[in-house]
Amino acid sequence: MPKTISRRSFLKGAAAVGIALTAGGCLPWNGNNIPEKVQKGEVTYDVLVIGSGGAGMRAALAAAVDNKCKVAVMTKLMPTRSASTMAQGGMNGVTKVSDPEDSIESHIFDTIKGGDYLCDQDAVAYFAERAGQNIFEMDFMGYPYNRQKDGAFHQRKMGGSSHPRASYFEDRAGHAMIHTLFEQCLKHDIDFISECQMLEISMDKEKLCGVIAMDMRSGNLIGVAAKTVIIATGGYGRVYWIRTSNPYSSTGDGIVAGMNIGIPFKDPEMVQFHPTGLSANGVLLSESSRAEGAYLINGPGERFMGKYAPEKKELATRDIVARAIATEIEEGRGVGQGIHAGVYLDFRHIPAERIHERLGQVRDLSRRFAGVDITKEMVPISPTCHYSMGGLEMADFHTGTSRVPGVFVAGECSCVSIHGANRLGANSLSEVLVFGHTAGDGAAAYSKEHGYEGNRDKLKEDCEKWRLKFNVVTARDRSAGKTVPEIRDAMVNTMWYKAGVFRDETHLREAERELASLEKEYEHCYVGDPSFIYNTAFAQYIELGNLLQIAHSIVQGAIARKESRGGHSRRDYPRRDDKNFLKHTLIFKKDGAYRTEYKDVVITNMSRRKGSIEMDAILKIHRFVAGDSWVQEYKVPVTVGMTVLDALTAVKEKQDPTLSFTCSCRSSICGACAVRVNDNAELSCEVLVESLLKRYDTNTLTIKPLGNFRVIRDLIVDWDPKYATLKKIKPSLEPKTEFSAEKGCKQSPEDFNRFKKFAGCILCGSCVSECNKNTLNSEDFLDPFVFVKAERLVADSRNRTPEEHLKAVQEAGLWRCFNCQECTAKCPKGLDPAGAIEKLKEATFRFGLKQGVGGNHAKAIYDDISDSGMLDESKLNIKSEGIFNAALRFPMAVRLMKTGKMNPLESHPVNPEIKTIQAIVKKAEKEALS
Repeated sequence: MPKTISRRSFLKGAAAVGIALTAGGCLPWNGNNIPEKVQKGEVTYDVLVIGSGGAGMRAALAAAVDNKCKVAVMTKLMPTRSASTMAQGGMNGVTKVSDPEDSIESHIFDTIKGGDYLCDQDAVAYFAERAGQNIFEMDFMGYPYNRQKDGAFHQRKMGGSSHPRASYFEDRAGHAMIHTLFEQCLKHDIDFISECQMLEISMDKEKLCGVIAMDMRSGNLIGVAAKTVIIATGGYGRVYWIRTSNPYSSTGDGIVAGMNIGIPFKDPEMVQFHPTGLSANGVLLSESSRAEGAYLINGPGERFMGKYAPEKKELATRDIVARAIATEIEEGRGVGQGIHAGVYLDFRHIPAERIHERLGQVRDLSRRFAGVDITKEMVPISPTCHYSMGGLEMADFHTGTSRVPGVFVAGECSCVSIHGANRLGANSLSEVLVFGHTAGDGAAAYSKEHGYEGNRDKLKEDCEKWRLKFNVVTARDRSAGKTVPEIRDAMVNTMWYKAGVFRDETHLREAERELASLEKEYEHCYVGDPSFIYNTAFAQYIELGNLLQIAHSIVQGAIARKESRGGHSRRDYPRRDDKNFLKHTLIFKKDGAYRTEYKDVVITNMSRRKGSIEMDAILKIHRFVAGDSWVQEYKVPVTVGMTVLDALTAVKEKQDPTLSFTCSCRSSICGACAVRVNDNAELSCEVLVESLLKRYDTNTLTIKPLGNFRVIRDLIVDWDPKYATLKKIKPSLEPKTEFSAEKGCKQSPEDFNRFKKFAGCILCGSCVSECNKNTLNSEDFLDPFVFVKAERLVADSRNRTPEEHLKAVQEAGLWRCFNCQECTAKCPKGLDPAGAIEKLKEATFRFGLKQGVGGNHAKAIYDDISDSGMLDESKLNIKSEGIFNAALRFPMAVRLMKTGKMNPLESHPVNPEIKTIQAIVKKAEKEALS
């Protein structure tokens, strides 16, 4: 591509640079930020990505690595300086690593509910199904996740999520993601066209030609030919300037470029105001602050979120928390004045070690930009524009394509409609990975099916057009009009005070008029710098034009949406209006005029329009009264978020008041509501009906009382015999030290960790219900939860009588457990009763050796290993217990084989440490028999 400057501009700079210019000449290229083949105009890319954030680089990797395309990434900064680096909290995705109870259905529901039902539900399902996979992919790329003790990455719970599913690196999740992706891009030789300001996407009628950009280092204009373009330029938070957490580069460049070629701006009014930006400058303090337990405190010193979100308090969704803070400030309970007014975020009750470990960046930002040590002082915060749910319409989320052939969109500049009216914390980084990957695949597939359909002469024409504009704009003298900063500051005041956290018709109409006036002033504004090399004044001029178009679109969308939903809060229309506004706003701009259209929200199976999921569940409930039993069917409309307990309550309140069941806390912590659903133990208060219907692929659920209990009535069982078995192990701690009112028992973290997992039993009975030993009517075997309690006491270093518990479990049939693992599989708290039983077996074996018992079993183990190097349990029972006792067990074993609970003649593989085991067992044998 020829690289030229105007004669006027050359004459102003020729004396300084000392060169001669001929027609078609150019300034020397200054640096290696642009590949030589791009400088010479000798390359046509299969895929040209605009933007080097998470979405852009993930798209580039998908296109280059998975699809073998010729790919370049164009960025107006250096590749690792995008807005994505600022993301702090983490990446949501269902992996079941930290919480086995998490599910795709739960992530879908949380996202739709958090988005105030403006989400396209098919797109949300697509996203949730792939988010976890992308988290695992990042692990293999080298992402430095915070780790659990088992070595797996840790996941924490973010606002609006029902489970911990945010994987993270400290509070610098985005920074780690960008550097990890950049390393991969370098590894795979992806081209980077850096420090280039995109000016427009060049089109020849309806055919894509490529991208026009200005090389900031030289001032040269370049046209880059491409079969496909992926717009991944991030958000537009700088429309609120000082009251945003976004970097200076977030000026909506890609959205405006897309609008100018016919792609609509979807849901522009849906701007998310993050609750916790520093009052001084809008810099974000991550949502991980509240996830780790920080409180919001107003001027009078009150923790006020209980008034606005009684259950979740600080962990309510961002829109709720932001409006709560704004209300506190408006009603005079804030601190500070004007645009810097706010409330406090209080970390002082959080251990300093945890702050250093998990909130290092939050601590550092507070110290640097607010002068506050959060381990000792409260830090002033207030809402800050953080994220744009709206963006360029993604016409097909399966490919990332837009309405314009060859142009794809991804990341925050796009609107897939998975965030709806309010994005959940940690869903953004997941989105850029999922849809960056999708857009990369989509663009690569398109490029392979199509040749270059553009016009290189059109690229040259567009470069000349922009060269002329540069000359005209930079030639204006000071009297031409207002400066770029003056117009920008006026825009910011208009947007913050008239289209900010709260909105109404009067102020929005004022904002519309003021922005129209500013757009006219922009046409004649003063730039002040005619130079070529790194002319940031001209770059800021371009960015201001983009911001004005973004601002006007936000206001147009806000005026059109006469309701309150998610991040869009209108005081004159305070209620959500599903009847009229369960639809997306589309803003078009053509020939200087804005036009509004609408598009229906995609509703699949979580409709709010009728308050239900548009399906009925058939509940087959086992009834039992006074010795009579039968099964009774009830049809229940499935509502959004309905649990099994909700469904049972609906039956009792609306259909059959004679149905009896128990419940208490409704928070899955008391254990009262456990039942069997389709022959699996569940806490009825926590499992969603809709997720069960999907799991079993049916609209029918069979609900029974827990197994292995005596039924009292319907779903109510008799716990008295189970409490009696619990008493057998003396289920209380006998402290080693005398009671003192002045100091407690001492216990190291290591000692605490030995039993803490087993301390969480809620006595729900799920493990008993699924225990096959109990199913076989065993009367000489304690229940799994009893062994959990026993192991908790045996492992507690404060207890002076662990031997008493070991004797009790030994006498009560501990060794009769054949470890089918069903108790562990069904424990809703993940307590691993089977693991507790194994630990107790080990402890009782050692205890038995000390007491001079266990010799037969020890000798049988030793003989078996010595003979074959393997442990054959089919022979072991006969050797250790004798043929008579083994025969008594035979019928039970056959029944277990038939039900698939035990494999016949199961043999354990050769242990690599066979010699060590033989030595240990031989020693144990001698000790036992001596």
